[in-house]
Amino acid sequence: MILTDNGIYGIGSSQFGQLGLGTQVLSTRYPTLLNFGQNTNTTTNDDDNKIWKIVCGSYHTLLLTNNGHLYSFGWSLHGQLGHGISIDDQYEPRLIRYFIDTVKVSIADVAAGYAHTAALTTTGDLYMFGQNCYGQLGTTAERENGCNNNKFFIPQKFTLLPGPIRMICCGPFHT
Repeated sequence: MILTDNGIYGIGSSQFGQLGLGTQVLSTRYPTLLNFGQNTNTTTNDDDNKIWKIVCGSYHTLLLTNNGHLYSFGWSLHGQLGHGISIDDQYEPRLIRYFIDTVKVSIADVAAGYAHTAALTTTGDLYMFGQNCYGQLGTTAERENGCNNNKFFIPQKFTLLPGPIRMICCGPFHT
C-alpha cells in the first residue's frame, strides 16, 4: 500500500481483499488507486478524515485517519478486522465502529501481525483483536497443544500492564 498526495494505491496480491480494490481484483502488477470514499485525494481540505497511516498484516490492511478513525479490510477469518462475529473477508475499507459507538475512543496508532491487530487510543489504552495463538493478544486464556485457539472478533482492552501505553508494535505472532 502506498500513500501519495493523490490517494492510496495498492499493488500485488488482493486474494482476500487486502488491497481494498473490490471483489473484481485478485492481484495487480501496477499501482491501482483505492476508492476510499471522499478520501481518494488525500490533499483535500477535509482534514478531519485524512489518512495518515497505513499498516499491513499478512492478508489484512488498516487505515488510520488523523481524526482517530480506524478502517480495516482483507482477510477476516480470525477476527483481525475487528468488525464482530462476521468471518466474511472485506474487499473495501470498512470503519471499525466499535471504537466510535461502544467505547467512544479515538485511535492514535495501530500495528498488525499475521492475523491480529493492536490499536492504541489517544488516552494510552490498548485494544487488540484477531488470532490469539501463542497469547499475542495478552489474554490469560489457557493454551492447548501450544496454541490458544481463541479468536477475538471484537476489540479487547489489554489490562495486564498499568497504563498509559506509549507505543505498540507487532510481529507475526507477538505484540
